[in-house]
Amino acid sequence: MAASLIGFIASGPGQAQQITNLIPNGGFETGALAPWGSYGALATFTVVKDCVGATVPEGPIEGTYCLNVKVTGAGANPWDAAVQPALASPPGAIFQKGKKYTLSLFLKSKTGTAQVLLAPELNQDPWTGYGTMGVTMTDKWVEYHTTTPVLAADVTPAHITIHVAYAAQEFWIDDAKWYEGDYVATEVKNKRGAGTPTPDNKAVDVPQDPLLGWKAGPFADTHNVYLGSNFDDVNNADLSQAVSQGQSETTFRPTDLLEFGKTYYWRVDEVNAPPTSATVFKGDVWSFTVEPYAYPITSVTATASSQDKTTTGPANTINGSGLTNDLHSTASDAMWVSSMIGAQPTWIRYQFDKAYRLQEMWVWNHNTEYEPVLGYGFKDVTIEYSLNGTDWTALPEVQFAQAPAQAGYAHNTTIDLTGIAARYIRLTAKSNWSAVGLKQYGLSEVRFYYIPVEARL
Repeated sequence: MAASLIGFIASGPGQAQQITNLIPNGGFETGALAPWGSYGALATFTVVKDCVGATVPEGPIEGTYCLNVKVTGAGANPWDAAVQPALASPPGAIFQKGKKYTLSLFLKSKTGTAQVLLAPELNQDPWTGYGTMGVTMTDKWVEYHTTTPVLAADVTPAHITIHVAYAAQEFWIDDAKWYEGDYVATEVKNKRGAGTPTPDNKAVDVPQDPLLGWKAGPFADTHNVYLGSNFDDVNNADLSQAVSQGQSETTFRPTDLLEFGKTYYWRVDEVNAPPTSATVFKGDVWSFTVEPYAYPITSVTATASSQDKTTTGPANTINGSGLTNDLHSTASDAMWVSSMIGAQPTWIRYQFDKAYRLQEMWVWNHNTEYEPVLGYGFKDVTIEYSLNGTDWTALPEVQFAQAPAQAGYAHNTTIDLTGIAARYIRLTAKSNWSAVGLKQYGLSEVRFYYIPVEARL
């Protein structure tokens, strides 16, 4: 697990310091607890997007997620239930000789106060603590911290434990850090802006007519919404460029359909109610990507009239072999080629898991370095389609472009399938690109795209 480098501002004016956080996923931004661990039946630990039911309404102190902790009752000891952050490698589960370390984290109780015990410690009997400290948190986010003494010897195996079994209580943890040196106060962005975007930041497959939503800042009266396809334009936009000004609702739907496959950026500025009336808090810029017009079919099987050897079978045309970022290699065993003595005409057939409305077909033709001479690649081609694999309908004959015989080959044939409904496609070679009259035929990769005809969840 790699450590994360994060910038912080020290308390002194103009002083800046960078620390290396040795706790992976310290802000739970993966949306999951791992690689943290936990134990004890008295407590549950759940990564959440909001502090539901909090007396003081606040979301996560940083990012999108925080950790909710619910304790059902007091244990015989505070350590009867706990959560334990992982430690990044290097150095891993060791506190190193000659160094001191700081543990810091933000805590917030649901109501009133709650207690935890912060324990950097030896991970075996006698469980010696180094800077162990009890904390009583309040109902507002506050950063708490403890620093070990300079260590006279390596502490190994070592771990960090946050003991929670003091009483029945509920609270949240966020932005946990473990780093070398003295405490450095975290610079916290003002949380009075909009948060918790819907769809999630960087979401994909968003409908063309999305309903954008957000959680209002605690003092917001109205909202100004900005939307566009360029990050800088949205980030720098002023009120005259807002797509909605002064709206009271916390949702916004664009008036026009958005473009398939395009990434959009949006921002919500909060306009506060009295006593801070007319104060505008600029929001973060979020993004989402609209669903594509067509999707690649992923459940496909391929059969052919023949194959040259076991490593050059028809499955090579649908399994991504030889493809890196949609660019094909010249490795012959990553392609299909027919047998020299195979029956003619040569054909390859594709079967899908169900019938699809097909939009287009991408073809990477046969692409070994000898292709300019051998010319195994399909040239003049008959395309047929079927719903049952028995009754076939032919499309107009087409020609596939010859491959360049070079690695890094992007597909250079796109066939418009005009929305036909099919479960089977058969390609029959009428000719190839051979300069010496060889009767072998091959392809590197074939991909089919379909148009959704049902609502997508």
